[in-house]
Amino acid sequence: MESGFVSEVIDNSSGEWIPLARSGSSRFEFFKVRRYGALNFVKRPAPEYRNDLVTTESLKKEFYIGYNLNHPSIVRYLLMEDGAVFEEYIDGLTLREMITRDDERLRSPEFIKHVCRQLLEATAYLHSQGVLHNDIKPENVMVSRIGDQVKLIDLGCATSDMWDATEGFTPACKAPEQGDGETNVSTDIYLIGRIVDELAPIAGVSGLWSSFVKKATADDVRDRFSSDEEALAALPDSKRQKNIIVTAVVGCVILLLAVGLYLFSRGNETVPEESASAEIPALSSDSVKPESEDKVEEYVPRKVESESVAREEPKSARKIIDQDLKKYVSDIYNKEIFPRCRNYAEMPDNDDKRKLEHQIFDSMQSVVDDVTAYAEKLAVEHPAYADYARQQANALLNDFQTKAALMQYPKVVKRKTPKEDVTQDPDSIY
Repeated sequence: MESGFVSEVIDNSSGEWIPLARSGSSRFEFFKVRRYGALNFVKRPAPEYRNDLVTTESLKKEFYIGYNLNHPSIVRYLLMEDGAVFEEYIDGLTLREMITRDDERLRSPEFIKHVCRQLLEATAYLHSQGVLHNDIKPENVMVSRIGDQVKLIDLGCATSDMWDATEGFTPACKAPEQGDGETNVSTDIYLIGRIVDELAPIAGVSGLWSSFVKKATADDVRDRFSSDEEALAALPDSKRQKNIIVTAVVGCVILLLAVGLYLFSRGNETVPEESASAEIPALSSDSVKPESEDKVEEYVPRKVESESVAREEPKSARKIIDQDLKKYVSDIYNKEIFPRCRNYAEMPDNDDKRKLEHQIFDSMQSVVDDVTAYAEKLAVEHPAYADYARQQANALLNDFQTKAALMQYPKVVKRKTPKEDVTQDPDSIY
């Protein structure tokens, strides 16, 4: 299996700590560890930093913030033991590695939208928990080998109300307000906009994303998206734009065809010899030759009918897929997920609430499997639109997962960080 973290030692024996090489901060070392049959990713201070208070405290902060988070697009923090943090192991590549390797997935406009959507859903959840990531960059975004699941990693620079004195960022990838203690929800959105600005040219869709990137990365915070939901609503629709262009082109073709037919009919008019030098009377249907009239009647219906059929058939197939998928997903979420999410939001913080949280997560995973299977069924029924059915299933799942998260965590916390709490580090600032 290929991973975004490159293994230096190939050894899968039980309990073995396999060192991993990862670009970035030199203050930590990383390992792949098998615990109870499952792979974990381990992060701990490098030997020369184990007695450094800033390093050890920042790692504790990262764990305590991450341990309380539970979202499909955010890496899960499992435990902290002997100064080391254990996280879920992600079999995949970072976006930076994908760019370096010229991964073919980056050339897909739909993949760019998929990455942006899942990142915004992840930050919407973070912000609902009163957490700012502050360090969203291609090196901290992983894409799984199976399913292209986006995972936001490395909460080392994150801030929350309990840890506001340890705000951090990467100088080369920071928003204008970072370092001045003025970070907020729009800071994370700015960083996502920077990622899209780097990925869009690879897929050849810079023009499609220009408006989104311009607003997301505006220097003045007041000119940016004010919330993750506003940014999600502004995601460009490449299919809609393509349909507009196709409609415009077809309209121009029809107009040119009509003009050509009119000029053709004018060229076949006959004028009596005795009145050739007289004033030409107004045009009438009697002035057109019968054979020209026959040609017009035979040619126009065939042309228009064939184009109409070619345009309408795929629309009807997509409409069937859209309606079936939306009804299937909404029925499941309205029956199994949303009621639990509403109960969760109203419950006090206790063991029952934590149990319900795990039940919701397990149910959402099960729904993903069910919807994926249903999309495959539709793909078989409409083989020409198999990829479209799968893409729509993913889009609907993302939409409903976001709605579920917002039901569980309805309050978005905004905060400001004091200027004097920012300290320096060669790799990242904590």
